[in-house]
Amino acid sequence: MEDRAWNYAWRLLAKYGLDVAGWVVAIQPIPSEPGTKILGQCEYDVQAILLDEELIERAPWSLIRDVIRHEIAHALGSPGHGPHWQRRARKIGVRKENIARYRRF
Repeated sequence: MEDRAWNYAWRLLAKYGLDVAGWVVAIQPIPSEPGTKILGQCEYDVQAILLDEELIERAPWSLIRDVIRHEIAHALGSPGHGPHWQRRARKIGVRKENIARYRRF
């Protein structure tokens, strides 16, 4: 599943021109506070989309795909989860039922 997730994320980076801007994808453990699991993270300072290893190993493809799209929406300049980000996320294809689920797994 790791190759599939990584390739999908790179295809979206390219689709939105983020690859040319220097953005990268990394699959690694993402530290979380107790009781919370961060599935993905957008790191603006190093232009990286981080995907949690456990997510990639255990989650269904539909959730992995939405987490990748979720983080791409952030990378396109939509910090936070307000109305601007929600519009962008829906435009990219994040399923409405998953928008509120991202921080727990």
